[in-house]
Amino acid sequence: MFEPQQPTGRAPSAPALRLVCLPHAGGSSLPFAGWQTWMPAGVLVLMAALPGRGERWREPLPRRFDDLVEDLAGRLAPRLDGPFALFGHSFGALLAFELARVLPSMGCQQPRLLAVAGRNGPALPAAGEPMHALPDREFAAAIRRLGGTPGDVLDDEDLRATFAPVVRADLRLAETYRRRPGPPLRCPVAVYAGVADPLVDVGGLTAWHGETTAGAEVSWLEGGHFVLNNPAFRAALVGRLARLMGAGQHCR
Repeated sequence: MFEPQQPTGRAPSAPALRLVCLPHAGGSSLPFAGWQTWMPAGVLVLMAALPGRGERWREPLPRRFDDLVEDLAGRLAPRLDGPFALFGHSFGALLAFELARVLPSMGCQQPRLLAVAGRNGPALPAAGEPMHALPDREFAAAIRRLGGTPGDVLDDEDLRATFAPVVRADLRLAETYRRRPGPPLRCPVAVYAGVADPLVDVGGLTAWHGETTAGAEVSWLEGGHFVLNNPAFRAALVGRLARLMGAGQHCR
């Protein structure tokens, strides 16, 4: 399900642009909590709930990438009766890319923007070695090195037993993903990466330029994989959305 961020205090009743947000591997809508409060006027944040977590925790974890995209697209398309943009972090960047490809075939407009963080272009793998099949101890150490996961979750055996299968399932989809042939996107792409992120590299980020006919911009920011925690990322995304709104006459 895709729902407006709660509480909706500043959420526009008649949004000029919907920003659909998709999380990293193992993530939920939590990383996007509070985003509505700093969005440009007229932007409504919609947060994805993926199977196996959050409000969909009773559902089985996704086993096929294409099935997950189909599920999300079917839930999302009825909500997109106007202009929209997509944002995805890491695993979510791949989901956002595939949604940008499929949603226009379901009667939606072309997305106005694809914004991604922490992921090489979809035609290339993430930098570094795959993690999803590592033994438990090595897997926990690899997740710890990425940051973003509270240490008490990784240190607590019971919490780790609940958390790890979700992360592994998403990482398996991300690390075995292969871009299907198809034309480039027709919307601009904004790419954000932490200079200390071990999952991206210069060549991989440059590859995003080949995924669109409308141009791509790559922004390097201080930080690691979880660059979303950097205030400079927030400022950069707000600036990009403001430019988008201005260029599109407020996207109406």
